[in-house]
Amino acid sequence: MANKIRDIIGKTVHGKIDRPLGSRHPLYTDIIYPVNYGYVDDVIANDNENQDVYVLGTDEPIEYFDGELIR
Repeated sequence: MANKIRDIIGKTVHGKIDRPLGSRHPLYTDIIYPVNYGYVDDVIANDNENQDVYVLGTDEPIEYFDGELIR
């Protein structure tokens, strides 16, 4: 069963970056992502999709991450 976001604040999570730093938005190509943007595995947000995240602290595009979830 997937976790809710409130259950994992302050815990280490794993996820995938589907819009890496420097990439263009798939529909609005004039928008370039200034940070790595993706989602947390097995965490469902209020919209019933995987929880979106911005990964801070790196200035390189990444594919996956492990990190502490902060609010």
